[in-house]
Amino acid sequence: KKSEHEFAQQLNDSGKKLFEPECGGSYDVFKRRPLDPTILVYAAHDVRYMLLLYGSYLQQMDHTMAVRVEVCSTQRGAWCLHRDYVQPSSEAPQF
Repeated sequence: KKSEHEFAQQLNDSGKKLFEPECGGSYDVFKRRPLDPTILVYAAHDVRYMLLLYGSYLQQMDHTMAVRVEVCSTQRGAWCLHRDYVQPSSEAPQF
């Protein structure tokens, strides 16, 4: 029986072979529909703790900071759709 670590490593390797150019993959795999089942499992496994972390993160903030984080996150999410969007770098606009 595989350990959780071995399963995670095998899943990580399988996913990267599909999307990482250095591993023989292509990011275009994320544009194909339906998504490859390996990518679906890889993505679900990759983000499995995000909601728990988000809840923990929110509990540590006061209301004012939580609102500020929400506003800034919304702005940053919208920015990537803007026609003048610049890939994140040291030259990217500040928010």
